Order: sequence, then C-alpha cells, then structure tokens
Amino acid sequence: MLLPAAILWPGTLQAQCDNRQASALYDSAGKAYGQRQFEKALEALNRCLYTDATCAEAYLLRASVWEQLGRPENALTDIRTARALQPLSREVAFRQAVTLYQLSRWQEALDGFKEILSLPAGETRNIFYVTEPYRNTAVGIVTLQSNIEPTVYNYMGLAAIRLQHCPEAIAYLDTALSLQGRNPNLLVHRALACMACNQPDQARANLEEALLRQPDHALALYHLALLQAGSHDEEWRYTQAIMADSLQPDLWLKRAHYRLQHEDYAGAEHDYTRALALLPHDPEIWLNRGMAREYLRNCAGAYDDYSKALALQEDLLKAWLHRGNVLMQMKQYERAIDDYTAAMVYDPRYGKAWFNRGMAYHYLKHAAQACRDFLKAKELGVDIPAALLNACVER
Repeated sequence: MLLPAAILWPGTLQAQCDNRQASALYDSAGKAYGQRQFEKALEALNRCLYTDATCAEAYLLRASVWEQLGRPENALTDIRTARALQPLSREVAFRQAVTLYQLSRWQEALDGFKEILSLPAGETRNIFYVTEPYRNTAVGIVTLQSNIEPTVYNYMGLAAIRLQHCPEAIAYLDTALSLQGRNPNLLVHRALACMACNQPDQARANLEEALLRQPDHALALYHLALLQAGSHDEEWRYTQAIMADSLQPDLWLKRAHYRLQHEDYAGAEHDYTRALALLPHDPEIWLNRGMAREYLRNCAGAYDDYSKALALQEDLLKAWLHRGNVLMQMKQYERAIDDYTAAMVYDPRYGKAWFNRGMAYHYLKHAAQACRDFLKAKELGVDIPAALLNACVER
C-alpha cells in the first residue's frame, strides 16, 4: 500500500550531450532501451559517458537501465552524478528522491522530496506517468512544471509513515488532498497514517470516503474490514484480500508474516516470493524469506537471500547474524566468524553476534577467543549457558 506514485518514462528524454558522437550513442542507447535490450543500452551509454562525462541525461538513462537490471544502488550513483551536474533541476531531484524511497531509505527520501519543493520549476522535456498502486499501468501524466506537488506530498506522507512520524504524515497527506482533491488513493494513505496515530475513527471515515469515490478500491475494502473485524480469522482475511487483488505486495507480506509467526514456513516462503516479484529491491523481504528458508533447512537458499539483503542494505544487522547462523549449520565456522564480526562493526553492542561468534570459536576449539566473546555477550545482557561460563572460569 505504500506505493511509488510515479515512474519516469526514460524514452521521453531528449539528448543534451554537447559532443556529437556522445549524442549519437545516447540515441542508440535510447532505442535499445525501448526494445528492452538493456545490456546493449548499457554498453552504448558507457561509451557515451566515456566520450562526454558531462552528459546528465546519459547518467539518468543509464540509471533506468541499472534499475531494469536489478541494480538500484548503481542507479542511485548515476542519478547523484546527474544531480551534481544539474543541482537546480527539479526533475533530477525528483528522480533521486523516488529512487531513495524505492530503496527504503525513508529519511533520505523525505529530505529529498522536501528539497524538491524549494527548487525552481524551470523548463521540462520529461513526463512522469502516475501509476496504479503497485502496477505499471499508467493512469495519468504529470510534469515537473505542472502538478507534481500532490505527488511529492504523497511520497512525503508515505515516507513519514515508514519513519513512524504519523502526525507529520497526516499533515503531508492533507496537503496533497488539498492540492489534488479527494483522491481515493490519498484518502487510503491518510487512513494508514491515522491508524499509525491510533485514530481508528478518522481512519474509518477516510476509508469510507475512498469507497464512496471508488467502490471497488481493494485496499480501502481490506483495511476497512480490518478495522471492523478485529484480529480473528487473520489468515483467512489476508487470503480473501489477495484473491481480490494479488498485485498488492503488502497483502502478501502480511500473510507471510502471519505464517512465519505460526510456523508455516513453506507458506511464508511462498508469500515472500510473491512479494519479491513486486518489490525486488526491499532488503527486509529478502531477509524474511531467508529466515523462512532457514527454518526449512534450505541453507543454500537462505544464504543467497541474506546475501541479497546485504547487497541492498549493507548495515542490516539481522542479515549478517542469520547468514552467519546458516554458515554455522554448514560447519563453515571461519566464514561465520567473518559475518558475526561484520555485524559488530555496525553495532559493537550487538550481544547476539558476540555470543554466536563465541560459539563458532568454541567449535573451532579456540577457547581463549570463545571465552572472550562469551563474557562480552554476558556483559551486553545475553544469557550464557552455565557450562560455557564455568569452562571459561576454569581456564
């Protein structure tokens, strides 16, 4: 339900490279992109930027290619380079903020959207297609000169919900509603903010108004049912909502979390897989599917999922911890030690990492290092089995 509200259509970009050869390469890349020949487009753009490293549009198009190839961090790097070349461009600032949002970097995204509102509109050659929730079906067009403000405030509200800043989220969404009218999607987003603020009556009113304007709005129907029915028959309600609209990743995620908590690990793995098809760049989903696979004793699959999560968010502590645990199950103790140590680099007070690294040293019969880690874990509040502590005392 926390959806990207707009996507850039790269084909609308017009080449602005000063160098004639670079401009020709850019045009070639655009044609390849339009034909979904992404590797060919990437090769042409690399040559284009080698020829003219100041061509901002080429960086933006290459960012789109990186996104299609599943490498969002590379896309962000190119977008930031384009911003350095065009620091006052609303279009590039918008693209950067959207990418940060899609990478779940909520505070940076919120700051970026705020900055957009302070930049001059300027001239634009690009259009942005507003999409349905979690779909790529265009339902409207905006430009950075005209009606982008409601979209920006919508994003700001969604990011604030993620940051659990619910009063600010309501204020941002109220501004979006004042600019765009009583849009059903915005009303549902405002309801989510009200639910986060523990304002169920206001949330219900927003959902009912959304349904007056769009009676088949799947998310409004689902969340209104949640408010009315309480928590009983939870999995059944998630299943009914998925049957009504299977393109909502949050519905798959809610049922996956429920199944994981109730030890239906195969069901959870299935639901996380469906969510990943819709949100492939969310590190938390990769982490959670890895946990489901770990419980299913699919060590190779779990390791791959934790590695993907870390590629998307290097400081995700639980991914380092759980990947280390999988390596322990595979009796690869030295590699497990490396992962637990990495977790400590990001949080030196992560007690579980100290204890688990101690266990890896214990299995390697490195008693001194194991005892050091056990004692540190105990200092950080981890309960250590008496036998392990006694062995350390006896030394």
